[in-house]
Amino acid sequence: YKQDLYDRHESNVESSGSHNFPGSYLYYLGKINLIFYVPDKERRKTNYEMGKYCPPKKVIPESIRESFPDTWYFNPNIVTDVKGTAKINVKVPDSLTTWRITGKCITKSSQVGQETASVISSRYLIARLILPRFLIEQDVVYVKGIIHNNLQTDKDVAVELIADGAEIVGDNQKEINVPAGGSEVAEWKVKVSKMGTGIFTLKALTDEASDAVKIKLPILPSGTKIKCAVSGETTDKAEFSIKIPETVLPQDAEVRLSVYPSLAVSILPALDYLIDYPYGCTEQTMSRFLPAVIASQTFRQFNVKDSKLESSLPKMVKTGLDNLYSLKHSDGGWGWWKDDCSTAEMTSYVVYGLVKAKDAGYPAWESALGQGTKWLIQSFGKEKDLNVKTQILYALYTAGENCRNQLPVLFSKRNKLNNNSLALLGMMLNDSGMKDKALEIAGILEKAKNGFGESCYWHNKKEQNGFWDDNTVETTALVLRAFLKIQPDNPVCRLAVRYLMYMRGGNSWFSTKDTTAAICALIDYCKYVGDNNAPFEAVVKVNGMEVRRIKYNSDTISPGIPDIVLPPEMLGKGDNLISIEKTGGGRIYYNTVLSYFKDRTSNGKNGIIGVSREYYLVKPGSGKGFIEKLVPLKNGVVKVSVNDTILVKLKIYAKCSYRFVSIEDPKPAGCEHDKLDFIPYFPGVYSHFEKRDEKNIWFISYLPKGINEVSYRLRAEIPGEFKALPARAELMYCPGITGESACTDMIIEEQNKTTR
Repeated sequence: YKQDLYDRHESNVESSGSHNFPGSYLYYLGKINLIFYVPDKERRKTNYEMGKYCPPKKVIPESIRESFPDTWYFNPNIVTDVKGTAKINVKVPDSLTTWRITGKCITKSSQVGQETASVISSRYLIARLILPRFLIEQDVVYVKGIIHNNLQTDKDVAVELIADGAEIVGDNQKEINVPAGGSEVAEWKVKVSKMGTGIFTLKALTDEASDAVKIKLPILPSGTKIKCAVSGETTDKAEFSIKIPETVLPQDAEVRLSVYPSLAVSILPALDYLIDYPYGCTEQTMSRFLPAVIASQTFRQFNVKDSKLESSLPKMVKTGLDNLYSLKHSDGGWGWWKDDCSTAEMTSYVVYGLVKAKDAGYPAWESALGQGTKWLIQSFGKEKDLNVKTQILYALYTAGENCRNQLPVLFSKRNKLNNNSLALLGMMLNDSGMKDKALEIAGILEKAKNGFGESCYWHNKKEQNGFWDDNTVETTALVLRAFLKIQPDNPVCRLAVRYLMYMRGGNSWFSTKDTTAAICALIDYCKYVGDNNAPFEAVVKVNGMEVRRIKYNSDTISPGIPDIVLPPEMLGKGDNLISIEKTGGGRIYYNTVLSYFKDRTSNGKNGIIGVSREYYLVKPGSGKGFIEKLVPLKNGVVKVSVNDTILVKLKIYAKCSYRFVSIEDPKPAGCEHDKLDFIPYFPGVYSHFEKRDEKNIWFISYLPKGINEVSYRLRAEIPGEFKALPARAELMYCPGITGESACTDMIIEEQNKTTR
């Protein structure tokens, strides 16, 4: 491509250098043998002819760069020939960067060696897109395209931006001149109108070299996703209504109907919810694989086939066990996260789960199980709370410890126990041969039930154990398991199952903890009553119009009935009547979920927990600097400039002490995380922090009554108009104990802004 490059050129490169090709090239650092083949017919197509430049048309990029892996290539099993040479063909990724190559080798005689080299992947003309990590509906962002000219002459560059999923204000094509060895910026104003995926493509074309790059980013909703679910069962016909609010257009709502041929199959979507849950504390790690292990055993009994669960279960259990071992504390117990204190609740849950995994044939570290058991034995005598003592005792009982002498002591104090503890005590008494005492516990629980239509449920007293046990789904599930052991023919069992199915909010219940409890209880119920596999036909109608006919006839129960998404044109605002008419034997189960997004322009007064958010501008000063509060403009707009440092301060107002609280603060898309900065006098017990692209998340083991503060820093980076969704605090395991701050609009301007 230059006069000194022949059809075949061989060289040994001892020092940094470059070899130029149209489009892209590599810098080689280190000693590398290079062989280049340039066929004559290809050379004649170049823009060089004996050193004279011939002006051509714009060059079309060979491809659009869109693959940007963190690791170019990894291969742990390369075998050389007898000369110690191996050749590997690898494709250069689209990333333009410095790649560090590390080679490690070992001989049969255990001789080892290692060498590193660096390769810079670059191009003659480089197009770069400057975008946030995400966007939110209604955001306005100024998208920058930076064009780098590594050619030897100035170039007129035709620049084009294509935005799928967003609207470009003005012309999407620009013509700019970029000097040789320099760069220039092209800028577009882009409005985001709807959620989904934004695909931004930048093309830069010259007469000698060109480039194109594509970036995908999520466009998040500007509202809270609301789910309204109706679940139930029928042997012939079911009718129910789904109400679409007047403020929601039917085409903006989704109504999804699932029909299951058996109770066991209806559990499968809940397992998917647990598997895909995005956080990984001790409880969530255990809840992710424990019900899957228990369910897989039951499914084999009922000939239920789920290829996804069967293929992923071994790896999921191994990963879960490894994570649990890493979360174990040095004292042998477990807390909510790795860096907090061990608690009786978490350690009891882990010990119980490890035993169940071991019983299912999955190896559990005996040392971890033994240390956890020892920690519980030591804690049992120190614990003052009778309900916590009962949880400890149940875990020790499951682990095979001799707890028989303690059962009469707890039984004598049964009037002081909540319904969770009564259920656990009843199961231990029944399995220990104390049937009379177990029946008395069942009698107490039956009197404590609450009616709900054609179902019943149990709950605990508010604020007991810091709201850890205040979840009607979990309590009802534990009581159901107790009755299935003590009085399986009691009619309350069927009523409790109906309540659990009714309270299901789509594929899950409220949290990972109560979802696990519900799954385990329903599996126990399936074991007792069996599960049907009868063929059936069903007709689904919405507002009197037929949507689908379902025919099921399978010897193997499977989740093979596709979900039905009701057509928006059949739906209307207000009540929509849905009917399922079934013929054939057996019983079917259904679950209908209405999903839509509710605007999150909160005024900060929603919820039981108070949450407020304030923004401060950090200005240089003596010492640590001083903080100037941002004065919000009308309509709550906060205005800053690019490169400003912003302190975000959250205040959490707790009416009483809470346990296991999560705090989420979404950030404006135009900002990046700066330095995390907790206020020193934060009085709670902080367990874990996660910094994500779109938000910060704190997990607080103990949040004391009163005002609690937490803060962190952002850096304004990309100009535009962005929405900061409300900060939110909620109890992880207790429905309804939540709170939100107000929503904030943020304008980020260029420093020393000039007319665009």
